[in-house]
Amino acid sequence: MKKHLFILGALMMSGGILLAQEQVESDAVTDTYSRSSISPISIVYSDGNDRYLTSGIRAIDFGGKFDLNEIPTTTLSVRGDRAIMTDSAINDVLNSNNIGKEIISYWFNRKPDGTMDDSRMQQRSRYNATDQDVLNDQAAKVKTIADMGGKLLRDSYIIAFDAKNFEIRESTDSKGNKTISHQVDMRAYVYQIDISEAFLQDIYSNVWIYDDDDANTKAQKKQNFENLEVPMKLIASVRASSSADEGYSTAITQSYEALLRKLENKISAWQVTTPVYQVHPIMAKIGTKEGLKNGSRYAVYKYVEDKQGNLTTEKRGLIRATTIADNKGEATGESAMSRFYQISGYPVKEGMLLKQSNDLKMGISVSPSLGGYSIGNVRIDYLSHISNHGCLSLFFINIGYDLA
Repeated sequence: MKKHLFILGALMMSGGILLAQEQVESDAVTDTYSRSSISPISIVYSDGNDRYLTSGIRAIDFGGKFDLNEIPTTTLSVRGDRAIMTDSAINDVLNSNNIGKEIISYWFNRKPDGTMDDSRMQQRSRYNATDQDVLNDQAAKVKTIADMGGKLLRDSYIIAFDAKNFEIRESTDSKGNKTISHQVDMRAYVYQIDISEAFLQDIYSNVWIYDDDDANTKAQKKQNFENLEVPMKLIASVRASSSADEGYSTAITQSYEALLRKLENKISAWQVTTPVYQVHPIMAKIGTKEGLKNGSRYAVYKYVEDKQGNLTTEKRGLIRATTIADNKGEATGESAMSRFYQISGYPVKEGMLLKQSNDLKMGISVSPSLGGYSIGNVRIDYLSHISNHGCLSLFFINIGYDLA
């Protein structure tokens, strides 16, 4: 009789064994990463499943890699069948609600009387500044950190979450034990505020209320704000399925990691880049504030000149994060550093660039036999932890067919 064998286990392996092989390729990389801000929004349909989506999204911790813009709108209601709602219909609903104006109001701390200030922008600029920004600020006659505000505002995003296909699935193991799983298909749509420098200057001139403005001017500027339309542009959308024994809300919360990984792969501005600060061991000034986790994979690039003499970059290897620095807080010029272990490529040198390069942290191998009676075996490895010295902790699944 043919039996299916499922062997679960954990394994400690030497760092010399790689989970995947990647071809070295050239690519242009620049150290222009800066922390972005987001506003999560749930798409609701006035049906019984809305509560699962809203509670699941509320349970997500967005604050690791992103600043949160806490705008009034946290849900958007659409009319129609959840199962057949199109992406274009969701796009129309989001833009018709002028969410971009709420982001402007939040950034400038707008009050009921129409006055605004830049205290939040100054605080965010200080928090998002790197050590190099701080050193430049100390050396420059004109402060540079204060000038970051416009870029931070333009790096504001909305993530709209939509949930479809709520299903309960029941399975029975070989001993007759039943398991019920709640599965849901998730979609995430990312919109970026679409404003120019001229748009910001218009706000400062025609919307911002100053102390010496007379009553008529103040009234007109308040009206100008009411008439303000702030466009948002769709820059990425992804899908992921998730399941959990605990219920739909838990499945939705757990889907965020897969959704974020896919979004980061599509949105270059969300891919962390930073210089190598030292080697032996490899260290860089990123950490919890950039969403870095043990096992996170980064590609290493070095600067080279092309045939025309232009400066470009060339991929030199791959590394994984091992010890993560808690760098939350304002940079001082001497921030803590995270440690990395090289898994492939050429020697890493100080000044080379690191760029976030997400993977599933999984490896798949196929062998013709497992023991004397199996006709085939598939093994799936998942990296759960990597030490400073490259020792890998892997969870693995072996799937084989036993003819006994």
